[in-house]
Amino acid sequence: LLVWGRQAANPAVESADLWLQAIPNAELEVLADAGTLPHADAAVAFARLARSENAELVLLHVEDGSPAP
Repeated sequence: LLVWGRQAANPAVESADLWLQAIPNAELEVLADAGTLPHADAAVAFARLARSENAELVLLHVEDGSPAP
């Protein structure tokens, strides 16, 4: 599950297609009132999504998209 903020500037939600192609079986959820940090900008909505059955939580660095430690 990819969670993206509609107002994110870097990376912009328009780049989500690249992620969807690269991650098998990925789904996209866009949070309208969130920016680059959807987990902070829309914490309640993000938590609901993260707790869903299909969610696998992986945090990525905004700068380069690499997995966070």
